[in-house]
Amino acid sequence: MHLRLLTRGQLVADGKMSQMGFYYISYECMKRIVSWVYFYENLVKYEPKILAIFNITHGKRGECSIGFLLGDTSTSDIWKDISEIDGGDWPFPSNDIVIDITDFFPYLSDGPDKFYLGILDAGSSETGILNSFTVEIYKDYFSGDMLEELVSRDKHISTVNGSRIWVEAKEVEVSFLLDSTDATFGDTIELPVEIRFGDYVEVNSIELMLSGYQEGLEFIKVGVDSTLVGELGWSYVVHEDNGRLKIQISGARFLYGNGSLINLLFYVFGEPCSFVPVNFDSISVEASSGVIVNYSNCGIYIEPLPRFGDVDMNKVIQAYDASLILKYVVGYIDLSCQSMANADVSQDGTVSALDASLILQYNVGEIDTLPYSFPQLAMGSYTVSIGNPMAVSEREIEIPLNFHGSKNVFAFEMEIVLESGDLEFKGVVQNETLGNFIMMDNVSGRSIKIAGACPGFSRDGGLSTVTLRFIVDSNSKSNDARIVIRKLRINEAPVRGNAKEFVFRSETCTGGSQGSLPCEFGLSQNYPNPFNPFTTICYQLPEGCFVELLIYDLRGNFVERLVSEYQEAGYYEVEWDATDVSSGIYLYKLSTPNYTAIRKAVVMK
Repeated sequence: MHLRLLTRGQLVADGKMSQMGFYYISYECMKRIVSWVYFYENLVKYEPKILAIFNITHGKRGECSIGFLLGDTSTSDIWKDISEIDGGDWPFPSNDIVIDITDFFPYLSDGPDKFYLGILDAGSSETGILNSFTVEIYKDYFSGDMLEELVSRDKHISTVNGSRIWVEAKEVEVSFLLDSTDATFGDTIELPVEIRFGDYVEVNSIELMLSGYQEGLEFIKVGVDSTLVGELGWSYVVHEDNGRLKIQISGARFLYGNGSLINLLFYVFGEPCSFVPVNFDSISVEASSGVIVNYSNCGIYIEPLPRFGDVDMNKVIQAYDASLILKYVVGYIDLSCQSMANADVSQDGTVSALDASLILQYNVGEIDTLPYSFPQLAMGSYTVSIGNPMAVSEREIEIPLNFHGSKNVFAFEMEIVLESGDLEFKGVVQNETLGNFIMMDNVSGRSIKIAGACPGFSRDGGLSTVTLRFIVDSNSKSNDARIVIRKLRINEAPVRGNAKEFVFRSETCTGGSQGSLPCEFGLSQNYPNPFNPFTTICYQLPEGCFVELLIYDLRGNFVERLVSEYQEAGYYEVEWDATDVSSGIYLYKLSTPNYTAIRKAVVMK
């Protein structure tokens, strides 16, 4: 088969141009003994005005006759030969024939709708072969918008008079689409079944078989309002058996064109946070030509029903729920689908440190209901700077990040990256400068994620200082380091990227052969904090003296003595085992003749 398209100019030159539909045939015809080739097609629905035949080849052109026929092959009075229509002699120039078939319209409009092309080989002595050929139908030839393509079934070789090569419609793609959606327990949902045609085809009936939905959906009925089935007045039969749904659809009028075929109505009863599939098992379509059926399955995601604040799902809202949120924010843990829904108490669609703050505020009575709509005005304000590093041991230093003028800060999230320097993150120190903030941090290589939340006792106060603790490389030859606050978010304000960059130089005091010694007394924040049940308390002594390190509860009651002895100048670490004490806030006090300091520790069980 050879296919060639005429240009607009060529058609005008031939005097056969029409702006209506265009209909052409391309094929090769070789020697054949007194044989006809037929195909039929309803030309009325396309309104063609021109028929073009291309690339006719034959060993003896004078013995080949081409004509057209309506109705059936026995109705010879409707036969029109090429010479009768075109008036030219065979062979035509360049073997190209363009025919105005307007003369056929009286028959096409009122009579039979079958249109035949006949090829008669008048030769009597040679065996011939007729190759397969193609018929393409265009709504608008010049735009290239093809409605249908017809192809012969196979190559036919015969010497028997009257042999035919049959032409059938090209298989048309028909797609059935279901879109996934979300729902909640107890909903009644409507799933449209969309139908899409890759080309023109007339559909007589459709049978759909679906399954997979029975674990979470109950089928109610088929809906046809504002659908193709409803518009055409088609009927449908529904049968459901053993979790399979069969829907048979048919009607007197042809169905064609894209749109919603039917709607499927379901009742949702499945488990929250689950996905219920709705699958096509099979689809059969009866149409005017062969079809290739494509389909896409879908499903229903059943959204959780939030129990706001109960992150651990123990039916109690407590401070532990807030701590789980902070652990999630810094990447320590993952939360389940239901826990995520319960945690979003601000209902902004995210789980943030502010959600932890709101849970804490609910626990202490600052707010009386969850969820809670956080005031837009309370987005928080601040400026940030870096303080002087302080040595807390021979190999550890603390660097404070100071938040100045902070107001309405109930929660914060940040990610800090150590861009350069011979330091290693150890963690965050929670001290009195954080006020009522509870913090969580997660160190990963040269970065640390930090999240903090407070119960919001005072809206005039806010975040003061976040102290970072680093381990110093003892072999380092440089004290320079550069840290970057890569991400910073206050409350639920937009995240600030690359919020701040600092370069600092750490300095130490040295003393004779003992190496590096503290320059001053100091008591560091315990780490980790909150904790369960072990934590480490660090302190430093610039001189030898008698030292006591005692634990008290918030009422001032003595709990435990960790240190009571004379110690030389240096850096010290003491581990506190809080296995035998209950959850709560405790005070640890460092006492020397020349120095006293108190810090808070939070036991969270």
